[in-house]
Amino acid sequence: MRDAELMDKVVRAVRDSAPRPVEPEPAHRLVDDLGFDSLRMASLAIALETELGQPVLLNDWIASAPSLSDLTVQSLAAHMAANLEPGS
Repeated sequence: MRDAELMDKVVRAVRDSAPRPVEPEPAHRLVDDLGFDSLRMASLAIALETELGQPVLLNDWIASAPSLSDLTVQSLAAHMAANLEPGS
């Protein structure tokens, strides 16, 4: 999957899971800028599964961030690119 296509899918999933209407951008921080909490993160994982057609776990992405402020749309797309099953 191309990077632009993956970013589009991540942006759609973030938009669909956000607590309020938003047009996510790569630099947006999920917690600080978009208001995500643990329930929204779970909804995001489900939305990503729908977009990508495979199971998605966000635990490693969240745990790898030095702080919640580092959880950005861009870092999520990078994590997904590194962890997608081949052929996706």
